[in-house]
Amino acid sequence: MIAWSRHHVQSGAAALRRLARAPLALSLNVLTVGIALALPLGGYLALENLARLGEGAGAKPQLSVYFALDAGEADVDRVRAGLREAAGVRAVRFVGRDEALRGMQQDAGLAEILAALKTNPLPDVLVADLATEAPEAAEALAARLQALPKIDRVQFDAQWARRLDAALRLGRLALGLLAGLLAVGLVTVTFNAVRLQIVTQRDEIEVAKLVGATDAFVRRPFLYQGAAIGGLGGLAATAIVLVASLLLDAEVAQLAQAYGSNFRLRTLPAGEWATVLVFAGIIGWSGAYASVSRHLHTICPA
Repeated sequence: MIAWSRHHVQSGAAALRRLARAPLALSLNVLTVGIALALPLGGYLALENLARLGEGAGAKPQLSVYFALDAGEADVDRVRAGLREAAGVRAVRFVGRDEALRGMQQDAGLAEILAALKTNPLPDVLVADLATEAPEAAEALAARLQALPKIDRVQFDAQWARRLDAALRLGRLALGLLAGLLAVGLVTVTFNAVRLQIVTQRDEIEVAKLVGATDAFVRRPFLYQGAAIGGLGGLAATAIVLVASLLLDAEVAQLAQAYGSNFRLRTLPAGEWATVLVFAGIIGWSGAYASVSRHLHTICPA
């Protein structure tokens, strides 16, 4: 076990020394991986910010429950409790009839009309903020609520929610396809980078195989080399996206301020950046594994 661990450390150090001996080739490979990963990563970040912009502008699906004028507090509490437990409901707020009337009285055009009324004609309302990912579930929830007693009307813009959900799903699907295609291309980049290194060490590999070295023993330094190229490419991708976000954020903030908004671009949390680095390392490792496995059989056929 100690010898196995020591060889892993030695293999990793040897891989880094090989990469350091060819800085130009390393830089080109890392830059290729970084740019390719930055495309879907930047697209994902843009999609998330667009979704936030839509929600911040009030473009989020809502379900409004209008109670009958004779509905009591117990009726409101019962429906509110059911909404809070329903799937896809993010938040529920209550707008009382008196509060709604005071809000309308502040409108100069309605103040005189409302003053002439002897009673408050407005109902109590529960407003539920909904998740955008499940318009079908929201429709079913609206139908169930409409059937309850003391409910006058349930309002839900199903068509708008479907369009928003379809747009988000289309964007995510397009990003997934792009990421998959680029991942295949990055495996090829690592495959070729490691292949060149294998060719330069062909004699050394043949001698190692003759004295009893296993395929895993020979393969290990190249796997670390591929993982290092992928990981450094992941770092390059995060740097590209972060710099682009910082450059765009100032312009976006000025544009948002012109519309009376304080919207700013959101960057990814640390956990998602770490996922990008791990994913990049796995891509590099996969390309190296495929390259070494292919050329080991060429150098020392069974």
